[in-house]
Amino acid sequence: MKHLIVAASFMALAACSSSGIVEDYAGEKGEQLLLQTGNYASLVKRYQEQLKTNPSPELRHKLADALYMSGDPEAAQFQLALIPLEATEDPQLEMLRANVLYDLDRLNAAEQHVNTALRLDNNYSEAYNLKGLLLAQRGELEKAKQAFDNARLNGFNDDTVKNNLAMVAMLRGDFNQAADILWPLVANGRADQIVKANLLLSLAKSGRSREFSQLLASEGDREQIGKRYSSLNHVKPFNSFTQTSEKLPSQDTANASANKIAATLSKKEKEIEPQMDVAKTLAAIQEPSKPISALPKISVILETDEDKKALISAQNSSITSIAPQKPDPLELARQRVKAALEAKMEKEKLVAQQQALKKSQESPKETSKKNKRTRYLLTDMRYLPADGGSEYIATSDFELGKINTQYLEKRKKWVFDVQGAKDFTTKRKRYLKDGPAKSIELGEHKSFVRIVLEMRENTKEKPEIKVQGKTLTIRWDG
Repeated sequence: MKHLIVAASFMALAACSSSGIVEDYAGEKGEQLLLQTGNYASLVKRYQEQLKTNPSPELRHKLADALYMSGDPEAAQFQLALIPLEATEDPQLEMLRANVLYDLDRLNAAEQHVNTALRLDNNYSEAYNLKGLLLAQRGELEKAKQAFDNARLNGFNDDTVKNNLAMVAMLRGDFNQAADILWPLVANGRADQIVKANLLLSLAKSGRSREFSQLLASEGDREQIGKRYSSLNHVKPFNSFTQTSEKLPSQDTANASANKIAATLSKKEKEIEPQMDVAKTLAAIQEPSKPISALPKISVILETDEDKKALISAQNSSITSIAPQKPDPLELARQRVKAALEAKMEKEKLVAQQQALKKSQESPKETSKKNKRTRYLLTDMRYLPADGGSEYIATSDFELGKINTQYLEKRKKWVFDVQGAKDFTTKRKRYLKDGPAKSIELGEHKSFVRIVLEMRENTKEKPEIKVQGKTLTIRWDG
């Protein structure tokens, strides 16, 4: 009886502590174990506790990375916003910013950080892959292919790059080349559902029925395979590019995607007709692909009942495939949005004509008061040697106002926050040969643009700051 009580007590203690034993594993080994096992939820808790006593940019970087890898880019962006842009020049930090912004669909900002990461590390393979995705989003397929080739040359995951190169070929209409790229992946067992979906579509579109049947030999009889081949002949490729294979999708996003797939399967299958005349088939094959920016990131392969089971069972994976060519609810929604936008543009055009007529009747003085600028940009920032001193001059497209200044003694940097500025059109960072500052760097923030002058020596003396209309002058005498 005594032994039973001891055993029961031991099991109870083990049950109570098992959930926390990994999190409490001491020091760097514990952190490494959590990273190796992909336990990002525990990593997030660990870093949040450490930040309470050590709010360093490096630790906040780790927290943002763990949040992103756990499938929460919004929370990751919140943490990244708390790291000053000039705090560190780290290509991995810039790449994390780019990935997060890409997931949040802020593509222009993502591209800025990708370019910065490549400037800091010209051999950064992951940056080249994301650069290719961004170029493909704009329809610049040749440049996208070059970026994917660079990712491959610098050691990025070969299976991922091959899928992305195949997608570029498909969007160009070269389905035969796409099939040649993807077939070895499937034949060698290295393909996921995305790759297999793209290969099936490429084989069907390029007329390679023999290989199509060979690939699906174990999934149905000849009649079923024939129907699937015919149906895939009538669809267009959707965006099935691959960003990374490591990040975990958030549960809400995964469930929403799976529910959407399950809800649309029965509708879509009815819309695919098994036969189509030769002229229509050729037209479907030769029709140019839509720009990637107009395509959804998640779509569905519409085949047979076996596919429905496979898709529904993959609720927690990122499944991207293909949609039917025939009008579907999504296409109808796009058409309605397009019609609404055209109507809105027509209305705006009419309003603009009325305003132009009204302005022509107003005095020039009244008109100038109403022409308020809305861009609020810094247009230039440069160094000019002056008599008895040195001047740094910034220009803008709006009337400048309050300028906040701060000196960071340890970093030997003077900081000037231009309140009201939203962005800049000049170079983000430039290095100077002459003058007290060795570099000028600009950074955009929520309500201001920050000018950072990194000094050659510890210059504590506050400069003279002069604002005249759209010009800011920063001057040191001597």
